[in-house]
Amino acid sequence: MEALRDVYGRTLAQYGKDNPRVMVLDADLATSTKTVYFQQACPERFFDVGIAEANMAAMAAGMASAGALPFLNTFATFVTTIGSLAAKTLIGYNHLNVRLIGSNNGLTGGYDGSTHHSLDDISVMRLIPGMTVLYPSDACMTRSLTRLLTEEDLGPVYMSVSRNATEDLYAPDTQFEPGRACVLREGRDAAILAYGLSVGRALKAAQALAQEGISCRVVDMFSLKPVDEAAIVAAACETGAVITAEEQWIPGGLYSIVAETLLSRGVSTRFGGVGVTRYTSSGPYDQLVAHYGISEADIAAKVRQTLGKA
Repeated sequence: MEALRDVYGRTLAQYGKDNPRVMVLDADLATSTKTVYFQQACPERFFDVGIAEANMAAMAAGMASAGALPFLNTFATFVTTIGSLAAKTLIGYNHLNVRLIGSNNGLTGGYDGSTHHSLDDISVMRLIPGMTVLYPSDACMTRSLTRLLTEEDLGPVYMSVSRNATEDLYAPDTQFEPGRACVLREGRDAAILAYGLSVGRALKAAQALAQEGISCRVVDMFSLKPVDEAAIVAAACETGAVITAEEQWIPGGLYSIVAETLLSRGVSTRFGGVGVTRYTSSGPYDQLVAHYGISEADIAAKVRQTLGKA
């Protein structure tokens, strides 16, 4: 399996080189974010600004205002902290065609620890008016969405990319559209809504629960904004229980998005969520996932609890 950051980097180089508007900026992390592939293919359109993320975001805004299609790249935790002022006041306010790409999302920073674990990027970026927020869950989706970002003028877009590899969830030719969720498994008793690497864990949880006679729908909510409200409502109304699974702090992430949607639509359902609830520490990714309660076992346990079968 290829790491999703590698898939992103190779796809950006493959399709970005054919669009002369594509400019790529990085903050001294090209070998980690994998923009090094674009640097090798198009050195004249690659800019390493050094450890100056705020300046990089302002530069991207300037490029976009002149008609370019800039891709800003750094760790997700830096995009949504050091780069957030320019993202809000320059890129978002002027609705510029900037692609803000946050690498090493969630806990995938592993040994880099709490300062580099990005657990609030969805919370921050979805609050910016007009900002599209995407969070791919496998290699096929990462490839498809990256190509889309090089070809379409979508206004400002934030895409959160995992450092890690994961099993394929989709056929290679699957196409994805912002604002439309993907149902990966049907179920009648509960629906698990997830995004990113949590989707694979949700599928495994659903498979384990099926052995207990609990039938779970699994929905990939890769488009956090615009969000597929119809899919959320259908999940609640057709199963009677909704559980969110994410590699984020629960407030502000998918749990909040689903709660807001159900409340605004007047839909009542049993509801629960799995996510990170405290500051994290350094360690191997799989151990961190288990320690902070977002593993497939934790998702299955939350489904049982929500259904009153714990």
